[in-house]
Amino acid sequence: MSHQYHRTFDPNAQDSLAKLARLVPAGAVVLDIGTGPGVLATYLSEQCACYVDGIEYDRQSASLGRRAFRSLWVADLNVTDVTTLVGATRYDRILCADVLEHLVAPEQLLCQLSGLLKDGGHLLLSIPNVAHIGLLAELLGGELRYRPEGLLDHTHLRFFTRTSLQRLLETSGWQSLTFDCVHLPIEQSEFAPAVLDALPSEVVEFLRTSDDAETYQFIVDCVPSHAAISKTAPVLTASVASVARVDVIVPVYAGFAETQACLDSLFNASVTTPYEIVVIDDVGPEPELRAWLRSLATQGRITLLENTQNLGYVASVNRGIELHPERDVVLLNSDAEVANDWLDRLRVAAYASTDIGTVTPFANSGATICAYPQFCVDNPLPDGWDLATLDALIRDINPGAGVDIPTSVGFCTYIRRACIDTVGLFDVATFGRGYGEENDFSMRAHYRGWRHRLAADVFVIHRGGVSFGADKAALVEKAGQVMRAHHPTYDLLVGDHIRRDPARSWRERVDWCRLARSSRRRLLFITHALGGGTERHVQDLARWLEDAAEVLVLRPAGEDGLTLSWQRCGEVAAITFQRTLDFERLIALLRTLYIERAHVHHLIGLEAEAQQILQALSIPYDLTLHDFFMLCPRITLFDDRSQFCDQPAEHECERCLAADPQLPTHDIRTWRQAWGHWLAGADRILVPSHDTAARIRRIWPELHVRVAAHDQLPALTYYPPVRARTWQADRPLRVVVVGHLPPAKGLMVLTACARDAAKRGLPLEFHHLGDSTWPLPSLAEAPVIAHGPYIESELAARLHFLSPHLAWFPAICPETWCYTLSGCLMAALPVVAPQLGAFPERLANRPGSYLLPNDLDAEAINDRLLAFGAELNTLAMLDSKTELTDTSVQIDTDFIYSAEYLNIAAPQAAQPLIHNSALVKTLVIPLAIGTKQSAQHIPVLTQTSQAIVHLRSWRAMRSLILARLKPLWWRLPLSAQTRYRVKSLLFRMAPPLFRGTATYNAWLQLNLEQSSSNKIDVSALPHFFRRVWLSITHTVSETTENQYPPVQPRSWQADRPLRIVVVGPLSPANGLNVLAACAHDAAKRALPLEFHYLGDFTWPLPCLAEAPLIAHGAYAESELTARLHFLSPHLAWFPKIGPETWSHTLNRCRIAALPIVVPQLWAIPERLMNFPGCYVLTHVLDAEAINNRLLEIGAELNTL
Repeated sequence: MSHQYHRTFDPNAQDSLAKLARLVPAGAVVLDIGTGPGVLATYLSEQCACYVDGIEYDRQSASLGRRAFRSLWVADLNVTDVTTLVGATRYDRILCADVLEHLVAPEQLLCQLSGLLKDGGHLLLSIPNVAHIGLLAELLGGELRYRPEGLLDHTHLRFFTRTSLQRLLETSGWQSLTFDCVHLPIEQSEFAPAVLDALPSEVVEFLRTSDDAETYQFIVDCVPSHAAISKTAPVLTASVASVARVDVIVPVYAGFAETQACLDSLFNASVTTPYEIVVIDDVGPEPELRAWLRSLATQGRITLLENTQNLGYVASVNRGIELHPERDVVLLNSDAEVANDWLDRLRVAAYASTDIGTVTPFANSGATICAYPQFCVDNPLPDGWDLATLDALIRDINPGAGVDIPTSVGFCTYIRRACIDTVGLFDVATFGRGYGEENDFSMRAHYRGWRHRLAADVFVIHRGGVSFGADKAALVEKAGQVMRAHHPTYDLLVGDHIRRDPARSWRERVDWCRLARSSRRRLLFITHALGGGTERHVQDLARWLEDAAEVLVLRPAGEDGLTLSWQRCGEVAAITFQRTLDFERLIALLRTLYIERAHVHHLIGLEAEAQQILQALSIPYDLTLHDFFMLCPRITLFDDRSQFCDQPAEHECERCLAADPQLPTHDIRTWRQAWGHWLAGADRILVPSHDTAARIRRIWPELHVRVAAHDQLPALTYYPPVRARTWQADRPLRVVVVGHLPPAKGLMVLTACARDAAKRGLPLEFHHLGDSTWPLPSLAEAPVIAHGPYIESELAARLHFLSPHLAWFPAICPETWCYTLSGCLMAALPVVAPQLGAFPERLANRPGSYLLPNDLDAEAINDRLLAFGAELNTLAMLDSKTELTDTSVQIDTDFIYSAEYLNIAAPQAAQPLIHNSALVKTLVIPLAIGTKQSAQHIPVLTQTSQAIVHLRSWRAMRSLILARLKPLWWRLPLSAQTRYRVKSLLFRMAPPLFRGTATYNAWLQLNLEQSSSNKIDVSALPHFFRRVWLSITHTVSETTENQYPPVQPRSWQADRPLRIVVVGPLSPANGLNVLAACAHDAAKRALPLEFHYLGDFTWPLPCLAEAPLIAHGAYAESELTARLHFLSPHLAWFPKIGPETWSHTLNRCRIAALPIVVPQLWAIPERLMNFPGCYVLTHVLDAEAINNRLLEIGAELNTL
C-alpha cells in the first residue's frame, strides 16, 4: 500500500521543507530519506550545488524525481538496513522529512544513520506534533479520525510530542542542537474550529496555554551524541562558563570621538558577566586620544596595551587575544557602541550549543549579513530610535533567537577560547592591516567543526572604516582576492546564505514592532502589483509623507496572496497573507496598527478584498485614477480593432467587449455601475490631468473630480529649458522612443515609421529605450535600434549617451500622465507627442514641443519628424543667443498635496503604543501546511524482504562509466602522441561524457591547431568517424584568415572616452564580475573609459550612475554588425576568465574589422595571435591593471 503526495517547493516559505532546506549548506553531500517526487532534492541540487542521494518507498514517486539524484534507491526501510544501500558513502546532511512516523521501529533507523555522517555532519528531521490543539480537542470530544493526509495520516504508525521525540533521539544516540517549529492555527488545519466550541471554556483555555498548541511539526537539527562534545569543540562546564571573565578587546588607531563613544558605552552597559576592557593603542596619529586612554588606564577602568610601532589591526588583535589565554574574547571595533546587557546575551548565544565558535550581533552599518534593518546594506540608525531603545526592543522581541551564518563579522564578535585553541590566532602575514581576517578565521574554524551564529536578540551601532579611512576600499578588494584564493568555497557559502536570508523573519518582527511604536499617523495604500506609473506615484507619495505618516501598501501576490509592506525609505518589512486562510489575520493586524485612512490607487487583483478591508476598518478613503480601468475593462480605451475608441455609445462598447472572451465582463453598464459605487464612496477623487477628469465626468457627471498633478511629488518639479541639438540633413535624425511599448502606446506606429524610413531612404534613426510586447524590426530591415529595458535612475544618463534630436511618443491612446514624458522634459529634449490625453496640457507653451494630429499615417509622421528636425537648428540658435529662463510646464492643478492631502483631522484620541507581544502574536502568519507529502514508508508486515531498486542519474552513470574506462585506457599500448590524438577525438565526439572533468578542462586550454604534428590524419579514419570529425571541426575551419577584412581602427583622443564593446551573453564565468569591476574602477579613478555591453546577462550590471557601463540588451544575430557599426567602438573586449575553444562573437567582431582584446587563456589559433589589432591580456590582472592596459592599447590605435 502506498500513497503519493504532491508538493510544490518555495525556498522562502515557512513550511517544513523550506525550513529543512535552509539548514543545508551549499555544496553539501546529502542523503534524502523519503524523497517523494524529489522537489526538495531538485532545489538542493540545482540551486545549492549539492550532491543528493535518495531513498524512497514508492516506485512511482521515485521515478518522477530521479533526475535530481546522484543515486536513488527504492526500498522499504522497515525491512532494509540503510547501510547496505549506501555502502561506504558518507554525508554532510541526512534529511528525514516526515519519515519516522511511518516506520514500525524508527529507533532502528536512527541508530543506523549515525554511522553514515561525515565528521561534523547533521541529521535534519521534521516530525508531526500529535499534541496540536486541533487533534487534542477532537480526541477530547470522543473522535479519533484518520485522514488521507495530515497529523492523523492513515499511514502513520508512530506519534510524537516534543517530549517523546526528545526521548527517542536521546535513547537512539542523538543530541538536538535546534528545535524549530512549523505553526498552524486550528483554523488553517484539517481540524474544524467547532471542536473547541463543544469543550468547556476552562479546557479550551488550558489547551491554548501549551507552548505547542499551534505547533504542527517539529524541525530538529541534531548530531550524534558522541560528536556533541568532541576534541574539536571542547565545552566549558556551566559553572565555569558562568564565572569566567571575558576580555573585551578594542584595538584603537584613530577616531577620538568614536573611541570615546565606544568606551563610554562599555562603561554604561548594564552587564552582569565579568569582563575586562583591553585597549590596544596601535600608535595612531592623534596624541590627545593616546593621552585620554592613558588616563583611563591610570584610573583602572581599562587595561591598556601600547604597541611600540604600528602593527596593524590583525597583529594588535592577536596581542589582545594572547593576553589572557584562558578567557573568551569579544573583538569590538573602536567605532562600535553597545548597550544594556549586550555581553550577557552574546555569551548565552555562544554557549547555546557545544559547537558554536563565534557569535555576531545585529548592527546598522558595516555588518553585511548581520545588518539591520536592511540586509547587506549600510543603514543609518532608524529614525526616532537610539541605540539603547532599539537594542532593548530587539531583546524583547527576539529573546534567545539566532541563526547560523557562514562567517563572523568583525565589528563585534564573541569568540570562545576553545575555538581559538583549536583554530589558532588570526593570520597576520596574510591580512596585515585588516579586513578579511575574521572571514579567514571563520573558515578555518568551519573546517574544524565550529559553527558561527548571529545573535538576533542583540544590536550594536557601528560606523565603519574609521580607522582605515580612504584605504578601506583597497583593503576590502585585496581581502576578497585573498579569500577566494585561500578558501574557494567561501563565496559559495556566503552567496547561499544571502540567497536564503534565514534571519529575515527575525528582522521583520522588529520592523513591525518599530512601526507599531511610531507616533506618526498611519495610512493604507491599496494598489496593484504591475509596476508602471501607478507604482511610481505610490512610491513618490509615500516618500513625501515620510515625515508625517507611516504608509502601508497592500498589493496582490499571485492568485491567493496579499502582501502588506511598510513603504518607507530604508525599510523592507513585508508580510504575505493567504487570502483564503489568513484574511482575518490581515484584518486583525490592520486594526492593531490603527490605520487612520486609506488611499486606493488601483484595484486590479484585489477588488473584493479591498472592499472587505475598508468595511471592516470603517475608515474613509481617497481614490486616484491612474488609467481608465473603471471606465472600461480594456483599461486603455483600445478597442477590438486596435484603435482608440474615445468612449463611444454603450451598445458599441458591448459589441467591442463581446469580441474578447477573456475580459471580466461584457456588460459595460453593470461594470460602470459597480465602479460608480467605489467612486461615490470616496472622500476625494484625484486624477493627474484635466483630460482624465473630463473623461470621468462624461460617465459620472455628478462626481467632484479634482486634478492633482503628479509632478508635485515628492517635491515640486521644475523642468529645465529645452536644449536643442543642431541637425545636419546628411546625417540621421536621431529619434528616441522611451518606455514600455505595447500596441496602445505606439508599437505598431513605430514599426510602420521605421519601415517607411527604410523604404524611402529617409535620414531617420529610431531608438527605443524600454521593453516592448512584440519584437521590433531588425536593423537589417529598418533603422530602429532596441536598447532594452532601463533602470529609472539611469534614464538621464542613457538619454545623454544617445544624444537624440527628438523624443517621440507614438501613443494612439490617451495617457493620464506619462512619467516617461517627465523624464524627457528633465533631459531638456524637444518632444513630439500626439494631440491626445495629457500631452497637450503638459506641453502647452513649451518651446521645442510639437503635437501631431491623431490620424496621420507613417509616411506623414516621418515627414513631420523631418520638418521638426529642420526647425531644431533655429531653436538651437535662439538658445545660444538668449539667456536660459525657467520654462517649467506644470499643468493647472486644483489639488495641492502640500496644502490639502493631510489637512484632515486626525483621530482625537491619541493612538496607544501597541504592546510587543500582542503585535508579534498577530504577525505569526503560518502557511497551511500538512506533513511532508512526498515520502511514504508503508510496512508490509507479512513480508520478510522486499526487492530493492537502485535508480541512477546521468551524473552517477557518467562517474561509473569513467571509473571503469580509466584502467582500460591506461592498459592500451599507445604512445604519448597517439594517446593525445585519440583523447582529443573522444573529447570532440562525446563532450557531455567528459565535460567538467579535470582532464577535459586541461585539454580545452590547449591549442589543437598550433602545429601540423597535432592534427589528426582524417583520411586514415574510418568513414563514420571521418564524417563525425569533419562535422565537429567545421566551425573551427569555416572561416580562414584571408576571409576577414583588415582591421579598421578608429583614432582615439585622450580627452574623449575610449569606447569598449563587450559582445555576447555574460555570466560570472564569461567575465561578468571582471566587467563590473573594471567599470567601477573606471568610475573611481575617473578614467576616460566607456564600456558598452551587447547581449543578455545573468546578473544586473552597475547602472550609469555608478559606473560608465551601458547595457544595450540582447541583439539578433543578424543585426550584430549594424549594432556594432552604430556604437562605433574603439575596441572589442572579451573579459571571459575561463578557457574558450572558439568564439563566434569573436568572428563577428573580426568581420566588423574591430581591434580585439582577448584573455591569454583562450585557445586561439596561432594565426589569430599574429593578426594586427589583436591584443592579449594576462588572465591574472586585476581591474585596475586591465583598465591601464586598455588605455595603453587605445593609445596604440592611432599608430595602427
